[in-house]
Amino acid sequence: MKRIVPLIFLVITIVFSIVSIVLSIVAYAKWKKNADEYSSVLNNWRTTPIVNVSWESTTTGCPTGTERVGMGVIDYQQVFCEGDTNTTNYYCDAPVPAREGTEVFNTISEIGLMYWENSALCITRGGTNAVDRPLKQKSGFKSCGTNPQTGNFFFNENLPCPVTWFKSTPPSSGSYQTITAGTGERWYYSRDPAIGRPYLQFTGGEGLPCTGSYSKNDGVRASFSDYPAGLNLTGAAFTVSNANGDQKNPFRTSHPQSGSCARTDNRFIAMDESAEEHLYNYNLKTNNGPILLSQYVYASDSLSVNWTAWNRPEILWKEDCDVTREQVNNVEHVIDTVTATTLAVMIITLFAGIFDICFGVWGFKNAVDTDPENDAIPSYYQNFGNCCCTLGLIITTSVSFAFIAKAKGFFRAMQDADCSDNITNGAVRTLSKTALEIFEIWVAKMVSQSQEEWIENT
Repeated sequence: MKRIVPLIFLVITIVFSIVSIVLSIVAYAKWKKNADEYSSVLNNWRTTPIVNVSWESTTTGCPTGTERVGMGVIDYQQVFCEGDTNTTNYYCDAPVPAREGTEVFNTISEIGLMYWENSALCITRGGTNAVDRPLKQKSGFKSCGTNPQTGNFFFNENLPCPVTWFKSTPPSSGSYQTITAGTGERWYYSRDPAIGRPYLQFTGGEGLPCTGSYSKNDGVRASFSDYPAGLNLTGAAFTVSNANGDQKNPFRTSHPQSGSCARTDNRFIAMDESAEEHLYNYNLKTNNGPILLSQYVYASDSLSVNWTAWNRPEILWKEDCDVTREQVNNVEHVIDTVTATTLAVMIITLFAGIFDICFGVWGFKNAVDTDPENDAIPSYYQNFGNCCCTLGLIITTSVSFAFIAKAKGFFRAMQDADCSDNITNGAVRTLSKTALEIFEIWVAKMVSQSQEEWIENT
């Protein structure tokens, strides 16, 4: 019996601590994921619109005052032999210095693609972003037209209206203009808000960009056990001869497998597609690109795999929403504060859980030994530590409560709102509901405490 009771308390302490740690980690991860998406929306809205686009030759590049658009990143890999005391850039059974060990592919360089359709895409940005743009007629601004979802579109009167369509296919309605890329391909652009929202953020890659980081893509290659073999400019494989005279290819290019994103960002619009091999050829150093002939390598199936040029226009915010983009922007400091306090709660809970488990084990050991005088020592330190952790939790959650209280009207308006697309709505709703839950828990605690004090005084 002397061992059973302390053991039960120890097990309860361990289980409760682990559950608390797991819940705090999950809560922070969930909040942080949606807070990052919230920041991504604001970054999109704060991006200066594009007022002009042009294709320029790879020889001359983009004119001064314009911005060259990047078209994605290639990851180059080379085999390394990890064995004995050294690491070499040969296969393990290659000629001297041969190594016995494991062959692994490591990324040796990441090269940003500069050209598409044998041209540099150059853009000019200017004017007022989505957060600061007026919703009604204002001095210094002109009407560019009306978007069916966002309403009247006003923009700086001294600038052309922003580009709302730029693709290798024409829009199905409305007016547009054409420009020609270096390969002779015709591209179409329009400034009509009725066709779409302002183009803002570019990227390129295999498959749709992922949410959270649009530098990563979902992939288009269905499945493969190894990365496709790397080929050089003539289509022949780079090779290294091993001790038996066999030739092996030491290069690969790294590619995302189809379905590699946890969630794809369907707010991006496809502008054009290009075979991977063609895209690499456009970006050779001999064409003023970034790829040296000495490191030129593409996957053996590159001619049948397409890269896509993407743009994420101004993220939708509907005209009939009760909250404006400016109000969404103004709540950012509240979101950032709650993110920081949620992280602090997770750290304190992690520390408290480990602390309780360690002192619980110490207390169990003292409770079952033959010295009754040391039984109370662990409890003393454990209670002191728990008081410190509790004080820390009270401070951090009080800060969250104070900031959320300032913006509770916004959170109440947004918890079930349908102001945007499904990704943006989901992030804003989750943040709003979680913030209101924190607020309501603290209100309930204060009401309960007030009632207890009133009963004690009466």
